[in-house]
Amino acid sequence: MSCQDYNGLLNQIKTPFILGGDFNAHHSAIGSYKTDNDAMGSSKTDNDGNLLLKTIDNHQLVFLNDGSPTKLSRPNQCVSAIDVSLVSSSIAHYFDWEVVDDTYSSDHFPIKIVMGLRSSDIGTMFPRTRWKVEAGNLPLFTEYCNRFFPEDTQYLTAGKKLTLLFSFLTQAGDNCFKRKAPCILRRKPSPPWWDDSCTKVVQARRLFLKQYKNQPTFENYIKSQEAMAQKLWHTASDSLRKRKGKVGSISVVV
Repeated sequence: MSCQDYNGLLNQIKTPFILGGDFNAHHSAIGSYKTDNDAMGSSKTDNDGNLLLKTIDNHQLVFLNDGSPTKLSRPNQCVSAIDVSLVSSSIAHYFDWEVVDDTYSSDHFPIKIVMGLRSSDIGTMFPRTRWKVEAGNLPLFTEYCNRFFPEDTQYLTAGKKLTLLFSFLTQAGDNCFKRKAPCILRRKPSPPWWDDSCTKVVQARRLFLKQYKNQPTFENYIKSQEAMAQKLWHTASDSLRKRKGKVGSISVVV
């Protein structure tokens, strides 16, 4: 891209904004450097990288990259951070940026950007009301339920009856039982098609990738590529076929 291309694109975007992608530009300030034996650790900057940095300065932008490589390089290949995340300078302090360790079978590392809160502070809250039934007064709750649906509700719509029922059961539950603490789940629940074979595929992929990152030899590189070639979709499809007839409807996105 030329300077005019960058200006034409950025001038169309309303500020403040966040923009990320594979810019295919190398600059030592962002995280690209050589790893060959002749110039170990030397900085690598090309014309596209200089142009990108100039554009960042001209438009008062900030790159969130912390210097970590964003592309899985082959042995003796230049380490690169060509996936760049740009934000307007007025909102840059709101973001946390990090590269995910697992490539998920890609040659690029996923990038996680969190705004406002760090990922460790974020949990998934399930506000469903739950009671400690075992330690409560079940006969009294039964008595409450037997007194429900008085005659003056027969002309209400189904929606209003459902709302009344929900309110009644909540009140009866609070009178007869103690509430349980809200359920906070910090990891997403596994989809119904996930089984042990899917777990083994992911574990193998992460293991060989970690070995290659620790020892970037051609042998470890080939092993990591072979592990990435084990597509999770095929494993998931086999799991779905086994479960056919046990579930009603399942949507799968891999």
